[in-house]
Amino acid sequence: MPRLRVCLATDCYPPGIGGIENHVYCLASGLARAGHTVDVLTHRAIGSPSRSPFEMEPDPGGFRVLRLGGLVLNYGGADPMADPRVFSRVARILRENTYDVVHGHSFESLLVLAALRAARRLRTPALLTKHSMTVRSSRPAFFNRLAQAAEQLAARRLTQGLIVLSEAGVAEMDGAGVPVHRLHGGVDQERWRPDPEAGAAIRASLGWGPDDRVVGYLGRLVGSKGVRDLVEVVSPLMARDARVRLLIVGDGPLRPELARRLQELGVAERAHLAGAVAWRETPAWFSAMDIFAFPSHTEAFGLVVLEAAACGVPTVARRNAGTQETIRPGETGVLVNDAAEMGSQVEMLLEDEARRRRLGRQARRMAEGEFSWQTVAAATARLYQEVLNAAQAAASGTTRGGGGRASTEVRTDT
Repeated sequence: MPRLRVCLATDCYPPGIGGIENHVYCLASGLARAGHTVDVLTHRAIGSPSRSPFEMEPDPGGFRVLRLGGLVLNYGGADPMADPRVFSRVARILRENTYDVVHGHSFESLLVLAALRAARRLRTPALLTKHSMTVRSSRPAFFNRLAQAAEQLAARRLTQGLIVLSEAGVAEMDGAGVPVHRLHGGVDQERWRPDPEAGAAIRASLGWGPDDRVVGYLGRLVGSKGVRDLVEVVSPLMARDARVRLLIVGDGPLRPELARRLQELGVAERAHLAGAVAWRETPAWFSAMDIFAFPSHTEAFGLVVLEAAACGVPTVARRNAGTQETIRPGETGVLVNDAAEMGSQVEMLLEDEARRRRLGRQARRMAEGEFSWQTVAAATARLYQEVLNAAQAAASGTTRGGGGRASTEVRTDT
């Protein structure tokens, strides 16, 4: 396959913490390892000194990170760029670099919009990955329809195709007027792997032993993640069984509320709120868990579920678009419909060590196969080449019969 020059444009990138940040970093690393030239176009990290409008830094993964200076907001765990100068600065970067493909990540980004707009003007093929579900039950139906229409219009005008992470994402973008490709994320199975020694060390640092039963959560502490429900359903288990522990890793606006609630329920001494930890350190925290509990109400993919799987930890998760893509019910974990069912399933799994171990082994095998980043990066590069070929054919006035399907699935098992 020809080597490509790729620009990944995103507001969400380390040292920021989150699923999109992890996705973009791992995709850049996987593409670079496959021999492609990759630039990540993002903004300067919040709190870093502002020295110039633009900075470049090499990454040990074999790609470059291009960081723009300017106004960046910081709210609700997000850090979007809000500087109008981003349009001219991004346009200049794209003019000075001859990219084969520009790949934006998420609609809700001025930086990504600027990159897609500049790519269109330069006639550079552009794709956009939609990392979240637009339609949410917590929103009024009118708002959902308006948001869908706006996203579809942006896709039609600025891209040659959309990438979504689940079948639900394909359905949500039906009628966008551009091809919609289902291409899930992945996990670095070399970094995320079972590490019993590291897990035991974390347990020991908390005063917990090998016979304790640890229910864990890792993610942002915000309402949409359902972490309030987790406290409510695990606390009765802790009250009934002195060996049950609750480990919550992550930070967010709900942290003080969760700490107060654990005190009110009388289980704070057997729970631990670890706060934010470095992404690269999370395998050890997963390895300290017996069960990963993920009560999130809405996920487009659920990368954290895959990271738990790669560490050999079975998951009990609320059923949604993303978790249905990353959990094989009865094989690698359990899907539930509500908080009450989560509590009962967690309790049953805590009482069945043999089942926990079997689910964990099978989850690890799944992560090593179709969800490895090597596999996902290769599939993404094939899609880039298809889009580039189609753009070149269109520019030369040739066609390839049939006009293509409205949506496709990019296979990652070959």
